[in-house]
This record gives sequence, C-alpha cells and structure tokens, in this order.
Amino acid sequence: MTEFFSFVFDTEANVFVHLLNKETGDTYFQPVGSLKDKVKLTSILHSQRFKRNIDLMYSLSTFKAMKNATQENVFSIPLIQVDVDYRRIPQYREKTPQQVWRRVLEQEVGNSIPHPSAIEYGHQLRLLYKIKDLYVREGSNSSKNIAKRISKIFARKLSGYGAEGQPVNSHGRIPGSINSKDGSKIQLEIFGYSYEIEAIKEKWLDPLPDWYHDWKAKQREKSKISYLPSTYSLNMKRLDDFFRIVDYFDGDLDGRRFLCFMVRSQAIMAGYTSEEAKDMMVDLNNRFKSPLKEPLIEQDTRNVERKQYAFKNENILERLSITSELEEKLNLETIISSTEKKRRNRVNKSRRYREEVYGNPNISKRSLIEEEKMEIKALWDEGIKKKEISNILSIKPKTLQRRMREMEKEGLV
Repeated sequence: MTEFFSFVFDTEANVFVHLLNKETGDTYFQPVGSLKDKVKLTSILHSQRFKRNIDLMYSLSTFKAMKNATQENVFSIPLIQVDVDYRRIPQYREKTPQQVWRRVLEQEVGNSIPHPSAIEYGHQLRLLYKIKDLYVREGSNSSKNIAKRISKIFARKLSGYGAEGQPVNSHGRIPGSINSKDGSKIQLEIFGYSYEIEAIKEKWLDPLPDWYHDWKAKQREKSKISYLPSTYSLNMKRLDDFFRIVDYFDGDLDGRRFLCFMVRSQAIMAGYTSEEAKDMMVDLNNRFKSPLKEPLIEQDTRNVERKQYAFKNENILERLSITSELEEKLNLETIISSTEKKRRNRVNKSRRYREEVYGNPNISKRSLIEEEKMEIKALWDEGIKKKEISNILSIKPKTLQRRMREMEKEGLV
C-alpha cells in the first residue's frame, strides 16, 4: 500500500489525506508523508480506530487542513475515479469484477477511455486515474470542474457497464479491508500510468460547445484572482522575502516546489528574462538541504512563462506553516499577515510617540518608569506633598501611589 500511496500522493506540500472507518464513523486525517512510510502506515491501520478492518477508506484528494473532507478544503486532486457498479446490468450480474474488467479492457480501453492507473476490485469495480499536478487554486473551481467532467464523461462511455462518475472528495477502499456489503476482500492492481490534464482533454474528452468559450471569457473578466502590482521595488522585495524564508530555516523546510514556483514567477514579474528567472529558481533550489531534481522543477514551474500571478500573503504563510511568532522573527517586508501588520503598526506608533515625547524612539518602558521614580524622589526630598507631585508630573494619584510603594521596597524613600 505504501508503494501505491507514494505513487499517488507525490506532493511535497504539508497536506493531509482523510482516512475513514465507514462502519464505526471514525475519521482521521493523516499527513501524506505518514502514508508513504511502511512502519507508520502499518501502525495507523492496526490502531484502535481501524483494527476491525471493515469498510476502511482513504480520500482520493488531499486536504489543506485537518478540519473536514469537503470540496472547499481540497488542496489537490491526484486521483479521479469511475465506479463501475456492473451488478445493476443483468448480463454482468453474475460476473466477477475481474471478468468485467477483462471485458472493459478488450472493448473500451484505448478506444473510449485511457488505461486506468490502478483498479480496485471488491463488491464492484473501480477505475482510478492518476493525474499530475492538479492543484485547487484559492477561489477557483476550475480544477474541481475538470476532475468532475473527466469522471462524468468516462462514466458515460462505460454506462453499459453500470458506471457512475464521482465527486472530487470521494474515497477509495484500503486494499485488504473487507466490504461489509458482501464480505468481499478489497484487492488493488497497480498499472503505474499517470496523465497530464491537457493530454486527457485533448484526446479523451468531448469538445466543449461553442458558447462555452464566450462564457469563459466573461468569467475571466470577473476573476477574483488578485495580481500584484508590477513594480520593480515591490517584486524585488518579495523575492528577497522568499530567499529569507529559506535561509532562516537553513534550507530545511517543506514547500520546496511551491517556493521554486513562486520565485520563478516573481522574478519574471520583476522584469527578469525567462532564463534569468530560471537561474534564480535554481539558486533557491540549491539552498535546500534536499534540493529537488532540476528537470523536475523546470517541468513543474514552466507554465509561469505563460502567465504569472501571486498567492495572497495568508495563503503563502499557511502553505509554509509560518506562525505569527515566526513572522515576527523573520521580519519579512512584503509577505506579512494582517495580524503582523497590526502588530508592526502598534510598534511604530509607540516608537513615534516616544520620539516626540522623550526624544528617543528606542527607550524602554522600564527606563521611563525608573526616570519617573527619580523625578518623584527629587520632589519628595524637597518636602512636596503627593497631591502636588501628582500635578507637577501629570501622574494619576493611583500611579503615584504604586510608584511610591515600589520606591519604599527599593529603599529610595
């Protein structure tokens, strides 16, 4: 199973897969890295939640957070599935899943549908297609829509076998687990095929109707994607921020592909040539403790040559797991959250006030209190009463009382 999970969930992002015990309703999110580790995966499947080994399932999509397995939380769609419920078709009702698959292989594969990446046998037949780099952008449904369209069209072409399309947040069954419907044991056959979305669209999907392109053009005009202003200084500072993040962690951090993509895109926005942007990305990649293979990141990021856009600051910080405490330490110039922006405004306001009142923006609150105590002591030694000291130094009576108590403890009065 680890071989299959490594093949399917080949992302470096810090994302999660949803595991489900359908019999008990127990649900659990696991980092994708845990499912690729044989020891960890064995421990998970033998844990209290899953030890009965009945109706164990895993999500075909990855999720951004461990909160729910809804379409809104989907990060990427590495698997598209088509369920073939052949038992609904009278002529196949008595067949085994393997017999039905052989029929599909002979009649349909290569003609109406591409060869599946893997097949799940059990109560019925499930075709699984591994899709390369189908990520879900914030605020966009395009990736979800194309995944649903592929599943729907493939299912329609296999309608004679009882096939049905599936949503992007659907689940597959863990091999070796038991399907409670008929007690069948789940088997998985892996073929290893993986597909680019564009290749599937070009060869296997029906052409879109003429009206669709006009409608799509109008939708793009209403796009909610926020583009960064194309100013040299802003883009250069943003590039510096990405390099600063990598250097702060000494190259040991997740999100390597994402960072390479962002640097190459940002460099082109800053006015660098395509070759210079690529060199800058390679420089960033070489700073990682475990650099990615150069041909891999070149392939993964080359679409920025056509179009560049920027993620929102909050999304970047979330993908790189940068907390508010880390933000304060990193002191980034452009990649900052609204919380950090407010904190900096408070600090700057305080510095301006201390500059105007005390002539020193860096003076500490403790230093101001100690100076105030010395002024109180000088007036007290002259025999001036507390009420008058409060008026002279513009100190509230309660504050003066608190300062006097501190001074008594310190032996100043």
